[in-house]
Amino acid sequence: MIGKLAIAVSAVGLAALMTYPLVLQGQTPAPTVDSIAPKSTPQQGADVPARKAAMSASDEQDAMILARQGLMEGIYQYMDDADAWTGQSAGARDAAMLQALTRAAAHTALMLPAFKQLFPPFTNPESPEFSSMFETYALPGIWAKPDIFSADLDATVAALNVLSMARDRSEYARRLEALQATCDACHDHFRRVYVSPLDPK
Repeated sequence: MIGKLAIAVSAVGLAALMTYPLVLQGQTPAPTVDSIAPKSTPQQGADVPARKAAMSASDEQDAMILARQGLMEGIYQYMDDADAWTGQSAGARDAAMLQALTRAAAHTALMLPAFKQLFPPFTNPESPEFSSMFETYALPGIWAKPDIFSADLDATVAALNVLSMARDRSEYARRLEALQATCDACHDHFRRVYVSPLDPK
C-alpha cells in the first residue's frame, strides 16, 4: 500500500504544529483572560497569543521534535513502499503504482524544505534550554553546520524531483537508489543511529 496517507498526515501535522504547537500528554493551556472574563464580540485569533504564551518551552520543544519525527516517518513509509514495489516481479498494476509513487515523490519534494525550519536552537539537546520529554536523534552538527545540513536537504529534494520524473519501473528503481544514497549521506552527517530498546545488547 502506498504511503501517501502517511505523508499527507505528516504534512498536515507539520503545518498544524508550526502554526499552533500542541500541548502534549493531555495538558491544557492555562485559562486565558478571554476564557474567564464575560464574552464580548469575539475576534478571530485573539486568544492565540495568550494560548502560545501559556505554553512552556518544553511543550514547544516536544511539538517541534514530534513534527520533524512525524515528517520523517512519512518519508520512511514511502521508502518502504517504494522498495517493496521495486523488489516485486512486474505486474498488471505497474503503471498505476509508478504513477502513485512518482506523484508521492513530487509531493515529498515540495514538503521536505520545511524540514529546515524544524531545528531551532532550543531543540538542540546540548542547549541549556533543552527540556523536551522526547528523545531526538538529531546530531549537534545540524546546529553547528546549518549550511551543510541545508545543502544535504537540497540534494535530497533534487533526488526526489528526479525520481518523480521516472518513466518506467527500471528507471524508477535506479533513481530510488540515488535518492537513498542522498538520504544516507544526510543521516551519516546529522542523525544518530536509532537503536531500538528491543534490540539485543
